[in-house]
Amino acid sequence: MRAARRRTLLAKERTFAAWVRTGLAAVAVGFGAARLLDDVQPQWLVLVASITLITAGIMCLGFGFWSFRATLRELASEGVHGMSIRLVGLFTLMLVFAAAVGLVLVLMN
Repeated sequence: MRAARRRTLLAKERTFAAWVRTGLAAVAVGFGAARLLDDVQPQWLVLVASITLITAGIMCLGFGFWSFRATLRELASEGVHGMSIRLVGLFTLMLVFAAAVGLVLVLMN
């Protein structure tokens, strides 16, 4: 039974990594679109698409952490311990901060 819980933990870690990867890709595409499509008209449409992508990326990071944290807590109550939730939270917070800086840079343009 413990091996099954361990596999669940490992699967959840892979899922969290996928959420982070998806969130960072959305942020990168949103920021890149704002910078590379500055001659496309109407400009407001590029801005809206960029803001939407960056915001979706931030939401992916947040949801991924929220889901991962819930699973870690549940498994910890059953005696299966994984990564430190504080370390994962700090990592996620740093990525959200970087994405928010990207959003501010897009809005200032």
